[in-house]
Amino acid sequence: MHTALLDRSLKAFVAVRKHVSFSANLRSQIGASMLECKAEGAKCFDAGKILGEAADGINWRVIDHCAAVTRTYALFESFVMQILREYLAFLSGAYTLRSLGDEFSIRYTRGIGKILQEQGKHRYRDLDVAAVISGASDAMTGKSGYHLQAEALLRAEQNLRMSELHRLFSDCGLSGIENWTPPETPQFRSEGELLGLMAMFLVGDAAGSGVE
Repeated sequence: MHTALLDRSLKAFVAVRKHVSFSANLRSQIGASMLECKAEGAKCFDAGKILGEAADGINWRVIDHCAAVTRTYALFESFVMQILREYLAFLSGAYTLRSLGDEFSIRYTRGIGKILQEQGKHRYRDLDVAAVISGASDAMTGKSGYHLQAEALLRAEQNLRMSELHRLFSDCGLSGIENWTPPETPQFRSEGELLGLMAMFLVGDAAGSGVE
């Protein structure tokens, strides 16, 4: 169910790592004036012209690392949101809204109300409000084939630190994510460590439900 998403995310993380390594190698080679033509008459380039007004080595490295950190966080946030979207799609295909419990239903309908109140905001620019209302009606009346509007539950107001992750997952009916680590691990070393664990948990959850 989630393996393709996990594979794409891991490949994107590897690409970030490769970029940082490549940039570090390029800096060291240029700094040591090691760029040279390997064969007589081969076309070479003027490193000075390429560098132009480039930052010094330290600032170059800092900028590269900042870009890598920003990209890594963006990948992590995208992974979290997409995996929860897929989980909500699974829920709407397997359960009625009523069977998901009163607390879930209340959170969901409140989220729908929030969308309607803030429908003019940029974050909802791609939503069809009429479809949102129709879908909410289908969900509340127990109609089969209804669709859970993910935006009603996935409202991240701040960076995805553990507290915000806990709130998001709880809103989607997945509580206690802090307990998903192995027993010998007392706590998460970082929010990023949760990525693989989320995928493994949800893949196992879907497999146990007969969903592929």
